[in-house]
Amino acid sequence: MNKTEFRKKVFPLTKKEFYYLSNQKNISSKNYFDQESDTFDDFPNDQVLNLQGNLSQRLSITKNHHALFFDGQKTPIEMLNLPIFCCKQTRFSKVPIHTRNYLEIKYIYSGSCVALLNDKKIYLSTGDLLLLEQGSKHSILPAGKNDLIFNFQMDRSYFTQSFIKKFEDSDPITHFLTNAIDDSTRHTNYCFFQNRKDDDEDIRFLIESILCEYLDPSTCYKTILDASFLILFGKLVQRYMANQEESFQNDNKSYITEIVLYIRNHCDTIRSLQEVATHFGYNKDYLSKLLKRTVNQSYKNLITTFRLEKSSEMLAHTEKPIYQIAEDCGFSNLSFFYQKFQNFYHCSPAEYRKH
Repeated sequence: MNKTEFRKKVFPLTKKEFYYLSNQKNISSKNYFDQESDTFDDFPNDQVLNLQGNLSQRLSITKNHHALFFDGQKTPIEMLNLPIFCCKQTRFSKVPIHTRNYLEIKYIYSGSCVALLNDKKIYLSTGDLLLLEQGSKHSILPAGKNDLIFNFQMDRSYFTQSFIKKFEDSDPITHFLTNAIDDSTRHTNYCFFQNRKDDDEDIRFLIESILCEYLDPSTCYKTILDASFLILFGKLVQRYMANQEESFQNDNKSYITEIVLYIRNHCDTIRSLQEVATHFGYNKDYLSKLLKRTVNQSYKNLITTFRLEKSSEMLAHTEKPIYQIAEDCGFSNLSFFYQKFQNFYHCSPAEYRKH
């Protein structure tokens, strides 16, 4: 299946969606998960469904009772053994608040929707994406005709250590996935990835590629799906970092000043950028890029400048030996100190002291 065929097939209402549209007043949220019955008893609003069962069981059940993406769809047998389940959110249906025992990605392919998540309302529009940890209480309010939401439900076994290690420098994703596969952790978290114009086409292309492969497997389908999901998570890391940076610049413009002042005031004791990042709750790589963009200097140049400025003050106002001043200012290598001082002030420390 190519992407053009996929787009043509996925937008028309399925028979199930027509049914929900025609019987909205009579259908309660309970029926969404009642695969065997045609009754529509009210489902208590204050009750949370805990939906257990592995993904292959859910896929088998769903396959027999309603279309996943379009009428006439036949789920390939190869998909039954994968730890991944893909489906389209049934439009016009009332979904009770529920939890699941696997991770889930919700991608807004078209239109918009409202998610109820851990007692919060989150408004989602085209291109937005939610990553839900197992155990998070969630629901989607009834979607309209033009609202297409794709769900990717993934068993924890899919996220091997080798998969997670590929994101070891991306704190938010690594932390999320590590917690997700840890049985001792309480699982209620989620990550929200707001749409960005600079990556929307790339992520949409990946989503369509994954679903085309899922619905019509080709040779090496498993390798292709694994690679596509790996790239997707990589793109989500980039989106998260970019959104964090924009949020920082828009809402906390003065915060960078606080970080720079912190580096200046503690330049003699700070041993690494990681220390600064940890202090302010940032990813090290993100903070490094942020400093370059906002103050036009690398962390190393910035802290070296502050150390040199402090050393010049001590040379002018104290009688301490030069080696002691270098050490007190955070320089562990005396030769390095002399070299940097000469380059910065165009004279040696001893000459600076004389003047």
